[in-house]
Amino acid sequence: MSGTPPPPGLDDVVDEIAPRPAFFIYAGQGAGGEELNPDYFEAAADPKMLWKVEEARHVGAFDARPGDYEERVAGFFDRALPAGG
Repeated sequence: MSGTPPPPGLDDVVDEIAPRPAFFIYAGQGAGGEELNPDYFEAAADPKMLWKVEEARHVGAFDARPGDYEERVAGFFDRALPAGG
């Protein structure tokens, strides 16, 4: 309705993320495209991480494993972001 075209799909730009780090988190019980995450991961250049939360539903990784989620996401940002920035 805005007349603005949609942004490109992740499959069209994932290879342009590097050298910035990428972290793909997806649900094992999702129904919202999660099955594409391994393909995105393979297409991305390093540095990259992939985490499948088997028991989670779509966007439910935090609810399924809050402690693991916090540890992994905070750890990713600790490594990815410059200190003091």
